[in-house]
Amino acid sequence: MIYHDIADLIKMYMDQEQLNIRALSRKMGINAGQISKALTGELVSSNLLDAFTKVAGKPEGYYYLQFINEIFLSKPHWKRLKPFIESCAKIDRLDLIKVLMERLLELNDDLKQIDAIFECAEELYHSAYSAASAVLYSIVIQIERYNQSQRFAISLFRLFQIYRSDPKQALMSVLQFMPYRSYLPESILLEALISTGHYFWLHNDADTVNQLAEELMQLSHALYENHVWKTNNLDLVQPLVYYYGQSYLMKAIYYEMIEDYQSAMNWHMEYEDLSWFEGLDEKGKIQVDRYSHFAYVNKLQMSIKLGWKEYIPEYVEFLKKNRQEIVHGLESLLASANTYHYNIDEVLKEFSEYLTIEVEDLDMEEYNQAISISRLVKYNLEYAIYAFSNKTGNLGIQKLLSSMKAAIQIDEKSSLLKAISLFEMNRVYATKEQVTMYKNLCNLCRRSIDEDDQKNYVGRFGA
Repeated sequence: MIYHDIADLIKMYMDQEQLNIRALSRKMGINAGQISKALTGELVSSNLLDAFTKVAGKPEGYYYLQFINEIFLSKPHWKRLKPFIESCAKIDRLDLIKVLMERLLELNDDLKQIDAIFECAEELYHSAYSAASAVLYSIVIQIERYNQSQRFAISLFRLFQIYRSDPKQALMSVLQFMPYRSYLPESILLEALISTGHYFWLHNDADTVNQLAEELMQLSHALYENHVWKTNNLDLVQPLVYYYGQSYLMKAIYYEMIEDYQSAMNWHMEYEDLSWFEGLDEKGKIQVDRYSHFAYVNKLQMSIKLGWKEYIPEYVEFLKKNRQEIVHGLESLLASANTYHYNIDEVLKEFSEYLTIEVEDLDMEEYNQAISISRLVKYNLEYAIYAFSNKTGNLGIQKLLSSMKAAIQIDEKSSLLKAISLFEMNRVYATKEQVTMYKNLCNLCRRSIDEDDQKNYVGRFGA
C-alpha cells in the first residue's frame, strides 16, 4: 500500500477536481494562506483537516489516525494537540484520544504537558464531553499517582462523577477516590461529600454516610463562621446555605438508615428554617425555601414510619398532589404498616395505577436514576412483606420478582439477598412460571454477588 501524507492527499484532490489554491479555499472555507503553508510542508491544522475531509466526501475523523502519525514526525506542540483532542471528543473518537496520549507517554513518561492535559480534561468535562475527559483524567492519575496532588484528587473525583451511573465502574472509582478526598479544594470537596454520600446511601453503608455527613457539617459550618460568603472567593457551585442544609439532611438520612426515626425527625428539624443564614442572595433564598419544603415532607414521612397513623390522611393528600413522590411515599406507608401491623388496603386503592409500576414506567432524570430505582426496589420489598402478611401470597411473589429485577439494574446486593430470602420462605405461593423467572433472575445476579463483596469497603475511608 502506497502511503500519502495529508498534503499529498490535498494535492491529489486539487488535481482531480482541477482546483487551484484560491478555488479550494472558497470550497473549504479556509484561508488560502493556511492551505498554501500546509502544501509546502507545514503541519496541517485540525480545522483545515476537518474542512478537507468534508469536501473530499469522507466521514468525520477519516484522516485522524494519519494526522496523529504526522504530528509525531516532529516534537508535538500542545497548541496543535488540544484542538485535535476537542475534535475527537465531538465525534466520540475516544480511541484516537487514547492513541494520542499513548504516543505522548512514549515520548516522555512524566508528561510536561500534564497541566495542559488536566485543564483540557476540565474543559471537556464542563462542556458535556465527559467520556473524552475521562481518558485525560486517567492519564493525569497515571502520571500523578505518587504525588497525591490536588489535580490528582480532582481527577479521581471526576471519574467517580462520570461513572456513577455504572454500578461496576462507580464502585471501582469511589474506592480509588475516597482516601484522597482531603486533597480536594474546598469548593469541590463540598460537592464530593454530598455525591459520595448519596452513593453510600444507595448501597446501604450507613456508617460511611454518617462519616461524610460529619465532614460536610464541619466544613460548611467552618466556611460560614469564616464569613466566606462575603467574598465568594471559593467559586461554589451552589450557595453556601445549600451545603449547610445538606449536612443536616445527610445526618437525618443516616438515622433513617438505622431506623432511628425519632432522631431522624430531630435532624430534619435542624434545616427547617434557615432564613437566619447571613449573606443570602436570591439563589440562597430559593434553597432556604426548598429546605423548608423538604423538612415538612420528611417530618411527615418520619411520623408515618413512627407509626403515627393520624398523619396518614395528610400524607395521602400530599402524595396525590406530588406524583413524583408516590413510590417513595407508598414504601413508607407499607413499611409502617408492616412494622406496626395495621391494614392500609383502602389507601392502596387510592393509588391503584401505581401498584404495578416497573422500572420502565418511572419518570426520572439520568442523575436521579439510581435513586428512583432504589426506591422502587424498597417499595416492592415492603409491598411483598405486606402481601404475605395479608394472605395474598402470589401478589407477594410478584412484588419480590419486580424488586429483584430492579435491584439487579443498580447492583443493590443487600436488597437482592433480602428478596431471595423472602422468596425461599414463601416459595409455596409461586407458580411454575414465577419459579422459572426467579431462577433466571438468580442466574443474572449470582456472578455479581460473587465478584464484589461490597461489605468490605465499610470503614476504609479515613481522611
